[in-house]
Amino acid sequence: VAQAASVAYSTAPAIRTFVIGVGSALSSLDAVALAGGTEKAIIVTDSIQSTEQEFVLALNTIRGTALPCDYAIPPPPTGETIDYGFVNVVYGSNGGEGVVIPYVPSADGCMNEPEGWHYDDPAKPTKVVFCDALCSKVKNDATAKVDVVFGCETEIAK
Repeated sequence: VAQAASVAYSTAPAIRTFVIGVGSALSSLDAVALAGGTEKAIIVTDSIQSTEQEFVLALNTIRGTALPCDYAIPPPPTGETIDYGFVNVVYGSNGGEGVVIPYVPSADGCMNEPEGWHYDDPAKPTKVVFCDALCSKVKNDATAKVDVVFGCETEIAK
């Protein structure tokens, strides 16, 4: 299982493996979590009084870390180029319609638009990076959905 988690985490796009174990003597599950990029399994006790509560807490912990705050820009198909003026980030919650998140030209732009995004390197982008407030919002939203979309003119923060 650890090998499968490692393969999933090492390919593009990387898929992280979260592990929850119920009971005791489950330290071997750490190897699966580590191979899957999440470092350590969450162990829930198997007592009648607390198992359900601990399991829900474990799921909420995972929800808070599941979505990243930066997204690799995939390479374009052979012979094509990406026009970085036509990239947008769309954030949705609770299955509702997504909202286009405004772009800021650099990390400094997050001061004026804390729920914006920017490129890791404006001259040669490889990643879309969320400003801290947007990152926090996404990580604290158990129903969050994020899409990086190509083809429509980038919505720039005012």
